[in-house]
Amino acid sequence: MKTGRADWDAMIKVAGIPSDEPVFLLRGQNKSAPATVRFWALTEEAAGTPVAIIELALQQADRMIGWPVKTDVGDDHLSDNQRKDLKYRHSRRRWRAAIEDTDAILGGLLQQLLGEIDKVAVTEDSVNLKTLAHKIRQIEARTLFGHSLYANTLSSTPEAAE
Repeated sequence: MKTGRADWDAMIKVAGIPSDEPVFLLRGQNKSAPATVRFWALTEEAAGTPVAIIELALQQADRMIGWPVKTDVGDDHLSDNQRKDLKYRHSRRRWRAAIEDTDAILGGLLQQLLGEIDKVAVTEDSVNLKTLAHKIRQIEARTLFGHSLYANTLSSTPEAAE
């Protein structure tokens, strides 16, 4: 069982869990543990996990709430280099998440714009509007999805894109 902490991995052995399987341990003293367990129960229930297992998890969350000592999670088991490396990795992860959120928002806006252009193209100067719509689809392919499979599905002329 791999907790991500070498000191815990050496101490904790659970029958039935392979030694190399990743696990995440929450303690009653962790401030966010009850909410985390409740969220896990909610997602597992939606995935079809038996109700008995869900109820056991919720009972454990209730016991965590009642745990008398609440502490901040510390990083004293990490070296300075590990802290710096993990801080950097986390900043990259957050940056990628922000980019993905921005891409989703821009994708929605581009789809709305394309829908409006398609409506107007029926009554207005359809050649120019179709050219504009095609250019927007090319921008969408390059900036939002960025991989060649999607970009290659677009043709080079607006007429062929229909």
